[in-house]
Order: sequence, then C-alpha cells, then structure tokens
Amino acid sequence: MKEMDNKKKIAVMSILILVLVAITVVSYAAATYAKKGSVKNTITTGTLVLELDDEKELELTDSIPTTDTSGISKEAYTFTVNNTGTEAARYRVSIVDDEEAYTSDGCSDKKIPWEDIRFSVTKNDEVTQTKNLKESDGVIDEAILNSGEEKNNYKIRVWIDSAAGNDVANHHFHAKVKIEAILGNRTDYETGA
Repeated sequence: MKEMDNKKKIAVMSILILVLVAITVVSYAAATYAKKGSVKNTITTGTLVLELDDEKELELTDSIPTTDTSGISKEAYTFTVNNTGTEAARYRVSIVDDEEAYTSDGCSDKKIPWEDIRFSVTKNDEVTQTKNLKESDGVIDEAILNSGEEKNNYKIRVWIDSAAGNDVANHHFHAKVKIEAILGNRTDYETGA
C-alpha cells in the first residue's frame, strides 16, 4: 500500500516537472524572437508588438567599402516596436548574424567581419547612432515604452567601412533583428542563457 502511494507521488511530481518545463520553453520562445523582414510580419510577445514593415533584407552582398556619408544615404531596413499593454515595457534591439541565410547562400566561409561593418540607426526620425557593429556588440537600442499604444519606429542602414580595404570583396553579411524584452518582475533580459 505504501509502495503504491510512493509511485503515485512520483508520477504526480513527474507530470508537474514536465508541465513546468513546457511552460518555460513556450515562455522563452515568445519572449525572444528574431525575424527577417521579407514580408510584412507582426509578432506579439506579451505587451510588445514587433512590426517588420519592409521587404528589404538586412544584408550586404556585392558591396564595396564606402564612407559614412554614402552609407547613411542607403535604403533602410525598417520596423516598429509597439507597446499595446497596460504597463511600461523594457526591451533591447540587436542585430544578429542570420546563420540560415549564410548557409542557404553558401557563404558561411565568406562572412564580412563585424569590425568592417558600419551601421546607422534612426529612431522616430532622429539619427541616434552611427558606429561600428563590433563596437556595439550588435546592440542598437535599449528602451522603455510606456503603455497605451506607444511605439518606436526604426530605420537601420548597414555598409562596409571605407577603411576595410579589398579584403572583404566577394564577402557577405546576412543579419536579422532580435528583440529581447524584460518579462514580469525580472531585472534581466530574457535570453535563455
């Protein structure tokens, strides 16, 4: 009889553990999302909505080194982060390598090094930074959006640094935008690490 009660307890505990693991996996997937903007996409995670409005890819192929003045005038990759919730939401926007694109393009061995890539970020029609991608570690913005449909509109431009030289000829850069949000009462970004 006692042996049967122990087996029931073990079975119940096992089920609870599985449910907790499933909830953790789903929460992580919803909180960290990186998407390439080949069509209009809308992703909702908690109170944040990410709208990728552009059909432009965030990539450099067949590019040559150029000046900042020329790079800033390139066509932009655009997206919007919108807070539709009832509380303020804190988030971080990063540029990350798109390994799938490198693989499908067959150029994994020809990546342009991040120290040779420059970028410019325009947030709500104001240029907030122009710098080297490696120097920023890919982070392009950290912000808090107040509740009530507040949003931030972004334009990102990338180009090869004029100082890179010819070593990057025939090399590629494929990237996507990654949004990380602080969930609930956490004090760190949900990254799964």
